[in-house]
Amino acid sequence: MAFDFYFAGSQCEEATQVMIKLNANVLKSYINEQKQISEWFDRKDKGWTGKLLIDNGAFTVHRQGGEINIDEYIQWLNTNDRYIDYAIALDNIPGKWGRKRTYEELKNSPIITWQNYVYMCEKCNNPFKLLPVFHQGEEFKYLKQIVNHKINGEYVKYICISGNKELTNKQREKWYAECYTVIKESPNPNVKVHCLGSATISNAVKFPFTSMDATSWIMTGANGGILTDFGVVKVSKESAGDVDNIKNCPQAVVDFVNKQCDQYGITLEQLQESYKNRMCMNVHYLYNTSQKTNYNGKLIKVNKLF
Repeated sequence: MAFDFYFAGSQCEEATQVMIKLNANVLKSYINEQKQISEWFDRKDKGWTGKLLIDNGAFTVHRQGGEINIDEYIQWLNTNDRYIDYAIALDNIPGKWGRKRTYEELKNSPIITWQNYVYMCEKCNNPFKLLPVFHQGEEFKYLKQIVNHKINGEYVKYICISGNKELTNKQREKWYAECYTVIKESPNPNVKVHCLGSATISNAVKFPFTSMDATSWIMTGANGGILTDFGVVKVSKESAGDVDNIKNCPQAVVDFVNKQCDQYGITLEQLQESYKNRMCMNVHYLYNTSQKTNYNGKLIKVNKLF
């Protein structure tokens, strides 16, 4: 079963046009992408059928030392409800940016996050569009609280888990497995799960995620590379001397890239010359990979947590 990939961030109009053509899904920030969000609203009116997921922008505001007004966020979601497929409920980021978090801040953060979610469910036009968030490092009792929760007699249908990006993928995978142990042992074992900020396709094979999002299509292209089944391959002229440049790759990798070029109508020379072309290639690759990637049905097992 394919998973939904959400393209986070924005860079160039050329890549945006590819997303529109593919009816790809996008994730946009309520805080700093209002102009782009309005443009995607217009595209929905004009026939784009991809899904729009709204990120609340809590981390961005946290870094700036501010707070999001939850009532203003709710009002905005309700006003634009017909355009929005899903929205991430307002989560709490503990502490103040630039200093060590206290024990009390870490302890209270998931409680505040939960209170925000319950409050938003009461006020939003469609509470089932809200994705409650569970963060790596929080006690698993809060994940149990989420998956056991009912709205108007129905279990929560879609949740969001956020791995710690400062940890290795192996460490995050262990945590994903622990999350699914809790989920599968709950009365809501088939709840949809969005993996926040992970672009590791292997995760979608190992875990039955409903969706993922990432900005890797941007950074990889900007740094001279393209995404492939073999990992990142450098193709830009500036990276010609790098070990991982296509000139130094095995023939199987070269053949794969050439096949991708033929399929998407982008030449290797164009990839070498322009980051915009590399980003377009990455959009094609991630979209098509998400459509053909299947969970292997062998969920990683962990010992009982409670």
